[in-house]
Amino acid sequence: MVAYADTSFIFSLYSNDANSVQARAESLIFQPAIALTALQQYELSNTLCLAVFREKMSISEKQRTQASIATDIQNGVFIECPIDWAKAYAYAETLSEIYTPKLGCRALDILHIALAKMLKVEYFYSFDVRQRNLAKKVGLKVKPK
Repeated sequence: MVAYADTSFIFSLYSNDANSVQARAESLIFQPAIALTALQQYELSNTLCLAVFREKMSISEKQRTQASIATDIQNGVFIECPIDWAKAYAYAETLSEIYTPKLGCRALDILHIALAKMLKVEYFYSFDVRQRNLAKKVGLKVKPK
C-alpha cells in the first residue's frame, strides 16, 4: 500500500465540491489501494451527514455515495487498516509538540499524518495546506501537486 488520503480528499472523489475535478483526475493516476482507517470512515460518514444538513446533498445522494464507497472497499480501491490507537495518539502528540507551534496544525490533521506514517505509505493526498506542509515535513510525498 502506498497511499493515504485525508477525508476531505476522499469526500471530493465522491461528491461535487471545489476539489472534485482535481481529486478525480488524481484518482485516475494512482494505482495503489488507498489505506482506510476507522478515523477516515467516521469522518467521511459525518461529512456526508453534514452535506445533507447543509443541503449540499440529498439523503438519497448520501446513500448512493455510501454504497459507492462500500463497493470500492469490496473491489480493493480502499484497504481497511487496523490501527493501534494508543500508539497513534502518542505519535500524533509527538508530532504536535514538534510541528504545531510552527505550522498551526489541527489535532485531527496531525492524527491523519501519524496514521499515514504508521502505515508506511509513500503518498499523502490532501488539499489542506497545513496538513500538506506537515506531511512534507515528515517525509511523505504530497499529492496533488
